[in-house]
Amino acid sequence: MTRPLDPASPAARLLADARKRRFLGPFLGRTRRLAQAARELGVSPARLGYWVRRFRELGLLVPDGRGYRTPAEAFFVPFEASPGADLADWLASELKEAHRELLWAMGRALAEQGYRGLRVFRNPQGTVTSALARGPDDPGPLAPFGVAATLHLTPAEAEALKNRLQALWAAYADRMAPDEGRRPYRVYAFLTEIPDR
Repeated sequence: MTRPLDPASPAARLLADARKRRFLGPFLGRTRRLAQAARELGVSPARLGYWVRRFRELGLLVPDGRGYRTPAEAFFVPFEASPGADLADWLASELKEAHRELLWAMGRALAEQGYRGLRVFRNPQGTVTSALARGPDDPGPLAPFGVAATLHLTPAEAEALKNRLQALWAAYADRMAPDEGRRPYRVYAFLTEIPDR
């Protein structure tokens, strides 16, 4: 069951902040011990202990046997709970940390592979584009995959692309928890229509 939160409540304001909300994640809809949840998050039990006390004060976490869990399977947090002026501000705030982490990781990986600049050229389709390069004539090894482009699609093509992206994500969605022998990779994909201004 989903519990709606009052947008003016401290609980809603806390869950509107992605950096704080992540500490509730291990307990959402399931029971976890403090040490187990801290390992899952990659933080110390003392650090998580602070958030457990805060979540309990706000009614977002309850004791359950030898651990803790949320009193609801999900929470509904209205956008008005965020400090931004509108939905676009909330999205910018929500994605800021993910952007920072993604750019830091990409920059480090590219520097380690010896990339030193951009090669600006006209591609076979006739569009002026750029690509990362180690030097004037050496594009270098495979860079981290990344695409930021505006595609012009029919509604049917956009729906088909969305379905393909969702199917691809579904094939890997069970890999979000840390696992022995696996390294973390940041995946970031959006598909949205650009409205007329």
